[in-house]
Amino acid sequence: MVARTERMGDWASTEQKLKLLEAGGLFDQIVQTLDDVPDGTSSPGTAYWRGKMALQHQGAADAVPWFVDAVHQQPSRAHAWYLLGACLVRHRQWLDAEAALHRALSLQPQLLAARLELGRVHLGAGEPIQALALMQAAAKAWQSADQLGIWAQAQVQAAADAHAAALAAASLWPSPQRLPEAVLSQWLTLAGGLHLAGHLQAARAWWQLLSDPSPALAACSNPMPARPALVALLLLELQQPRATESERQRWLSHLRSLLWLPQFQMEVEAWQRWLRDLLLQCVGRLEADADWQADEASARLLRAVLDALPALEPPGENNIDLYRRFDLLRQGLRSDAQRGARTALAPEQTLQYSLLRHQRDLERLSDTFSQLNQLKDAQLMRCRSTIEAHLGELSAMALDRPNLLTSHPSPELLKTALAMRTSAVEVLVQTGQRLSSCLQPCKAPVGLRRRWLLLASSDLPQCFLYRVEQKQQQLQALGCSSRVVLREELNDWAWSEQLLWADAVVICRLPGLHPVLRAIEAARRAGLPVLYDIDDLIIDPTFCPPELATYGGTLTPEQHRRFVLDVPLFAAAMRSCDAAIVSTPTLARRWRQLNPGQPVQVLANLAPPALVEARCEPRTPVRVESVRLVVASGTKAHKQVWNQDLAPALAELLKRHPQLQLDLLGHLQIPVVLLPHRQRIRCHPYSDYDIYLERMAEADIGLVALEPGTFTDAKSAIRWMEFSYLGLASVLSPTCTYTEILEDGVHARFARGQEQWVAVVEQLLNDPPARLAMAKRAQQRAHDLFTPEQAASFWRPWIEGGSTGLFRRQSSVLAPSAVRRKLLVLNVFFAPQSIGGATRVAQDQVKALVDQLGDQWEVTVLCTDQAPWQHVDPDGVEATDPNAQPREIWERQQPLAVDVHAWHGARVVRLSVPLRPWREHDDVSVEAFCRRWMPDESFDLIHAHCLQVLSVAPLRVARELGIPYLVTLHDGWWLSPRQFLTRVNGRPVQVDDPLGHLDQPDQVEPSIVARDQQRRRDLADVLKGAAARLAVSQAFADLHHQAGIDDVTVQENRWQPMPSAQPRHQRAADQPLRCCFVGGMGLHKGMAVLQSAFMQAEPAEPGLQLTVIDSTLQVGDRYDLIWGHTAVQFLPSIPMAEMADFYADHDVLLAPSTWPESYGLVTREALSAGLWVVASDIGALAEPIQHGVNGHRVPPNDSEALAKVLEDLSAEHPHPQPLIAFCESRPPLHLELDQLYRRFLGYV
Repeated sequence: MVARTERMGDWASTEQKLKLLEAGGLFDQIVQTLDDVPDGTSSPGTAYWRGKMALQHQGAADAVPWFVDAVHQQPSRAHAWYLLGACLVRHRQWLDAEAALHRALSLQPQLLAARLELGRVHLGAGEPIQALALMQAAAKAWQSADQLGIWAQAQVQAAADAHAAALAAASLWPSPQRLPEAVLSQWLTLAGGLHLAGHLQAARAWWQLLSDPSPALAACSNPMPARPALVALLLLELQQPRATESERQRWLSHLRSLLWLPQFQMEVEAWQRWLRDLLLQCVGRLEADADWQADEASARLLRAVLDALPALEPPGENNIDLYRRFDLLRQGLRSDAQRGARTALAPEQTLQYSLLRHQRDLERLSDTFSQLNQLKDAQLMRCRSTIEAHLGELSAMALDRPNLLTSHPSPELLKTALAMRTSAVEVLVQTGQRLSSCLQPCKAPVGLRRRWLLLASSDLPQCFLYRVEQKQQQLQALGCSSRVVLREELNDWAWSEQLLWADAVVICRLPGLHPVLRAIEAARRAGLPVLYDIDDLIIDPTFCPPELATYGGTLTPEQHRRFVLDVPLFAAAMRSCDAAIVSTPTLARRWRQLNPGQPVQVLANLAPPALVEARCEPRTPVRVESVRLVVASGTKAHKQVWNQDLAPALAELLKRHPQLQLDLLGHLQIPVVLLPHRQRIRCHPYSDYDIYLERMAEADIGLVALEPGTFTDAKSAIRWMEFSYLGLASVLSPTCTYTEILEDGVHARFARGQEQWVAVVEQLLNDPPARLAMAKRAQQRAHDLFTPEQAASFWRPWIEGGSTGLFRRQSSVLAPSAVRRKLLVLNVFFAPQSIGGATRVAQDQVKALVDQLGDQWEVTVLCTDQAPWQHVDPDGVEATDPNAQPREIWERQQPLAVDVHAWHGARVVRLSVPLRPWREHDDVSVEAFCRRWMPDESFDLIHAHCLQVLSVAPLRVARELGIPYLVTLHDGWWLSPRQFLTRVNGRPVQVDDPLGHLDQPDQVEPSIVARDQQRRRDLADVLKGAAARLAVSQAFADLHHQAGIDDVTVQENRWQPMPSAQPRHQRAADQPLRCCFVGGMGLHKGMAVLQSAFMQAEPAEPGLQLTVIDSTLQVGDRYDLIWGHTAVQFLPSIPMAEMADFYADHDVLLAPSTWPESYGLVTREALSAGLWVVASDIGALAEPIQHGVNGHRVPPNDSEALAKVLEDLSAEHPHPQPLIAFCESRPPLHLELDQLYRRFLGYV
């Protein structure tokens, strides 16, 4: 007793010394003093002091075990309990931290630091009212910035709504201390979110608070909230004036006084998160308000905003258009977007202006997209690029904008945020489906589905293992192949080429944002079935997410609220697919309730090959003392049941059995209750799956604890399966999945609550033979349920497309006479972009062949997009030598976006090729694409029409693959870089000279001469390799013979007559002669000749009138001019179906082309409609004209001759007989093509 008293006395003096050293900040000496304490004089105080030193030098994690020892050895030391609790707070172990801090306060009620940390606990656990109540009693004690920050958060978070939160925050403003930057930033973000969401009253309260020059802020050299808040307040005043003139003047003066300050990080973040969007939303709404006009007061506000923008705009950004729009409003003017909105425009132009005006306005942008159904397909396709860009904007806002409101726990704000996201996602889905409906979807290809494309995320290793890798293994075992496209790759269209490879697509647990939704629609257009695969109830807002408390501190309240907002994203993606794959019957039942009608099938998570290979026979029972338990967790969820039930049960078991061992695998922290036994606990974070299995296999009994409820009932049996394959006995929470497939006491034991866990595990420990028998039964049961071979019965119907009744595919076994040949048609454009005569010819041929001989010919069209709308980022695609000369876009290999759809039964593959001069004949990217794609397609024959932009790359690859190809010569592209065979000076190209397009070849750079000569040689070589060269007229065949191209066969174009459904409207004698020009506004089409002729003409009364088709105009646009004595009306392109009626309202077609037209569809169609046709006597354009009978032939480039004809016609009333479409001796088009193609099958 005396010795003990002496030792305690020695320790008391030592501790006094330690306190003095601590007061002096001499921490190294404290450590040395503790090391010098003899073992025999050790005291409970040493653990406390070693904990403090660990906290000082190493961190909270290393300090916790010392403080646990300290409170066990010295349970009445309040400060030890406080420090233990504070350390646990840093690790978000709320339950243990709360218990420790309550104990500290029970021992020392005035320990304010413990009260503050307890406030953190309640805030972290999503209990702000409890935090406020706890801290209210000592409100005046909170003086430091950190203390005020917690106190402020408690007051604001406990407020009933956002407006009350602003008032609560205002009560803190007289504080002598500046609040922490994190708190102020959070408030700014909340206020910005409120303003953007239309909660203007609450936003105004916050802006007035944050812009108020309180003494604490005004004295700071860094008054960061003020400038963004003042600008936002001015924007609010512009839209909703409420302040007095004196208040406005005070805000303006305050803002002006802060403009000299440098930019701060908080302002950069504010700009990026909400301020720029707020500026764009405000200017867009002011522009859209036809009644709003800047008066003197609003002009001052606009001027102040403009002056502040340079101080707030982050370096490197370029928002000049935003500045311009604000400045125009200040001057009382409108931007182009608003001026356009006030003009009578075509619907698609109105749409584009609206999208531009509201580009970052979630509500107005959603409203604009909801009006797409009012537009026709062609109108939508013309503005597809603009729509695509703004859909990306809408998707980003659907993700980011609601999150701004989650910093406050108000249920009303969460409801608003959820409505915002749900509405935006619905618009994304509907808009994507509407755009996709503009194009016909392909039919499912013939044969088995052997190629599977998986779109997935690799963020969660275990999900990737079971959702992606396991499916790849299952499909491979059935002779299928698979490819994976990761979520981030969907942000551009480089991945889209995979649609040509795939037979089916599986979306693996991805949210329904624009990149994913558009990928779903692209796959469906390509004729591919799209399945959605999910293994959690994250698609059900009723049960997901589980309560915040179940996460045991692994999620913050704000993260939990954002999880609530994620549910509509996953549900939208799942609904957008053709069918769903789920991992449990509970999931299937619940989804059928939520989305009746969508096919749902269950594919359980099966044993991965690594688990099968790691299979172990259950071990022979051993003594209790050598048994090892294991708990594994692959997610942040289910920590409440771990902390409250299982961990205390394990502590009791470890206490009863001193040799019992415990392994914790994955996302698990050691709670305080287990720390006294930490020497027998091994913790292994999740890493490699094989290592994970090795560690699990070292155990004897596996434990799985899950909270009761529908969310956990939907969980799969992965953990029990792993335990059982590795020979472990299992104790499980009795979820629906487990109770449906397992029998208690036969395949596993069930436990719920701490007492049951202790009792059941104790029984297994004390009865090794029974444990061994259960493990053997469990292993056999797991093998019966989850062997990889179980997947075959699921996948075979999908691969064969038969027994499921879904997406039934045609049999690949056809009668010999029904085997279809595969034809590839090449043309620069294709429907619905029916641009140019060659495109119309190609379309007519494809339609005739598919309509009449679709059972014999399978037709694919390869074309380009007139206005590429699919973004592909070329960065990093091709490594280049930094010293190399810059190369043109067609010389740099890069991915090409692909869109696949159908047209009258033909498959159309549309490439987004970057724009380039049409004279270029090579493209390395197109060639690389063809090398990847064409070998798998096994085309029998290729028919090439116009190859501008597309290039000759497909034909080069075809020659290498031994595929015969035909070339139809529609223009002079093969002969000259000037494809319309007209030089710059208007003279004709000399086609027999490779340099015949140059006015003065000897004055041109040698490199250009060499380039053009090489072009001629390259194209001649490609033509030489053709099985046939087809000219559309004899005149054009002769032109190619002149250029040295031999063996050119004439196959005259087909064309359809155009008699109007109504009788022709004959011109009255007192009405002007109605002329039209529809050939296209280009020099080669004679536009300049036409204008000059009308300027010269002196028509007889009643004169002439002219209609010009201007293809650059949008539907609904028009303009008028006067040429000489003639009124000229310019109209946009007219659909082919309406051309007969257009011709019926006219008397004369003018076609003054200056180049030797290869054929001339326009002149023939106009003649068939009963028009008098005046055409240049060059090429094949005027061949059907009988001069003076049904028209006039005029010399090319002769405006005087054309003017003379116009004068003559104005005094006459020509009534020609309609031209017959084609000679009866020619067979129908489909038979003519069939005969032609079969003649060259197998040609080498």
